[in-house]
Amino acid sequence: MADEIIKDKTVALTIGVFILLSALGTVYFIGEGDNAYACNATGEEIVGLCFKLSAVNDEGTQTRCYYNESAPRTYKVCSTGWYEYEGKEIIGNETILPDAIERYKIESDFNSKLSAEEYIIDLKKDIGYKYQIVNKISRPFSSELEIQWFITLFKDDKILYEELLSSKVPENFSSEQIEERIDLHSFEFVKNYKPNILVVIP
Repeated sequence: MADEIIKDKTVALTIGVFILLSALGTVYFIGEGDNAYACNATGEEIVGLCFKLSAVNDEGTQTRCYYNESAPRTYKVCSTGWYEYEGKEIIGNETILPDAIERYKIESDFNSKLSAEEYIIDLKKDIGYKYQIVNKISRPFSSELEIQWFITLFKDDKILYEELLSSKVPENFSSEQIEERIDLHSFEFVKNYKPNILVVIP
């Protein structure tokens, strides 16, 4: 009878679910071919599935667990490093680990204005971008709409820059005309984008 109760409470550990281990809780099994890793940064062990870990850092640890191949830049952080979990079953309760998103590293150490400018020109090659219209705002006694839109720039499949922007359009613009205007503004934003790089003159 006890075996049947345990069996009824056993579920497969799935992508995005991280379990805080405890003596009581749901029994999760790790599927064949899945790679489970653990983190013990807070003194309590947390286990989840990772399809890969980040490279070994200077401290000899791997702090990033990339858990979703459909969103390959998203990861969970373990400050003391993820390590392989050896068991096939775990007991505990689901816990929430915040997501982090891998970003493109912008160099910041330049000894001349020219070298910084050359770096920016090279950086802007092959930049990808996308935008999303967030809000359409009408104000009393105004013949314009304020369009709030969010833009994301990518470099080498990593996020380079994000910003919430706004544009003004005539209030009689159709959805198609608004989309065309924001499409133009997003293109101009990318063309004029410059990272915030300062050159310290000795």
